[in-house]
Order: sequence, then C-alpha cells, then structure tokens
Amino acid sequence: MKRLFEIIGLLSLACFSFFITEKTTSVFENVDNIMLQIKENSTNFNIEPIDAIIENDTIIPGIYGRVVNIKKSYKKMKKYGNYNPDMYVYNYIKPNISLNDNIDKYIINGNKKNRYISLIFKVNDKVDSILKIINKYNIKTTFFINSNWFEDNNDLVIELINSGHIIGNLSNNLDYSDSAFIWMDTIIKSLTNQKQGYCYYTDNINNIEYCVKYKNYTIKPIEITNNLLSEVKNNLKNGAILAFDINNKLLKELDSIINYINSKGYEIVNIDKLLKEK
Repeated sequence: MKRLFEIIGLLSLACFSFFITEKTTSVFENVDNIMLQIKENSTNFNIEPIDAIIENDTIIPGIYGRVVNIKKSYKKMKKYGNYNPDMYVYNYIKPNISLNDNIDKYIINGNKKNRYISLIFKVNDKVDSILKIINKYNIKTTFFINSNWFEDNNDLVIELINSGHIIGNLSNNLDYSDSAFIWMDTIIKSLTNQKQGYCYYTDNINNIEYCVKYKNYTIKPIEITNNLLSEVKNNLKNGAILAFDINNKLLKELDSIINYINSKGYEIVNIDKLLKEK
C-alpha cells in the first residue's frame, strides 16, 4: 500500500510539474516582444471570406478567408528571433457559398477581386504556332482539345502540359456522354498534376450532368470570334475568361491581344489559377 501511495505521489508531482512548466511557458510567451507585436498587429492581416456569386445556372467563384494562427506564428518567428509579418501562419475559412459545392453551375468568370484574365484556345492543327507565341511571353493558358486531336497529337499534349498549360476536355465534339470523355478525363488526370477536369459549355443540359458526375467544372467563357482585339477590349475585366478558335486571324492578332492585356495591368493565368478560391 505504501508503494502505491509513493507511485501516486510521484505521478501527481510529475503532473503538477508539467502544469507549472506549461503555465510558466505561457506567461513568458505572453510578455515576449514578438508575441506582443503579433497580438497587436495580427488582426490587420485577417481577411473575411467572399462567397461565390450564383445567378440562375451560373457561378463566379468565391475566395477563402484567413485568420492568423497566433501560436503557430509565434513559434515560427521565435525560431528566427524577430517579428516578421511575412512569417504569419494562417487558418483558412471556407466561404459559405463555394464553387466546390456548386459544380453543377456554369462558370462565367473568375473572382473579380484579382486582376487575372484567362485565355482559352479551342484546338485544331495550329497549336504549334500558338504555343510559340504564348511561350514567348511566358504566360499560362488553357487548351480545350477534342478526342480525335488528342489521340493524334500525344507528344504535343505532353508539351502543353510540361509548359504549365491546362488541358480542357471537348470529348467527341462536345458530346460529353460519349466514352471519349471518360477516356480523355482519365488520361489527362493521370498524365499531369491536374487534379481538376474541365468541360466546355454547350446548351445541352445532359452534358453538364455528365461532367458533374465526373467532378469536372464547366466553363462558359466569352467567345471572341470576329474583331478580335476590339472584342477583347470591350470584354476586359477582372476574372474574364476569353475563348478563341485557333485560326489564321488569331495568329496575326494574338501578339497585339497579349500586349494590350498586359498594358492594362492584368495577369494572364491558366484556368486553375483563375478559379482558385484558396
């Protein structure tokens, strides 16, 4: 019995020591200059989440909010011995309305908070020429490809992927119920780090149901078809998704289009970055 009391006493002492150590550490942290600066300034770096905007069957993505994790931020800064707001560690807050929960909607724009523009190219036999132009400007875009072109141009698909461009799925000429859609979706996701698949808008309601089944986003872009540069100017806004057929006209004007977009302070990004909520 005496031995039992000794063990209980030792355990109680150990627990008490741990409690005192934790309390002491906490007291020192709270008067530490780094911690004081974090507590004083951290709220300036918190951001409220922005809900996605849904209107009828369309959606514009939201943006995650963030709150400074005070303990983790302190631990990180303390390691380097000084207060540095670039070392803040955040907890992220999902919007109440998010793109990820509404993939049955047509995406018509990126979030308007960012000065991003996304260019989409519907592929045919002139991809090499387009690729030379966009690589010259070191920009990332999105190529929507049908199954026949995909099957005949495997090497070029790999080149597009390796260059950081996103591959969208046109299936068999926008027939998303066709087996070609599943085949392409599987190959695209296995060849790349591209976890998200993309379909292109059609007015066939069955298509979006099929794309949702395979967790693909459906993009409904602004189609630029005739007076290319003029139409780009008229539709330029934060988050715009501009789609082009690849043809000789585009090859002649693409340099001017890219230069104009850049001159207005927009960043041209692929569809992944444009739609990213977090």
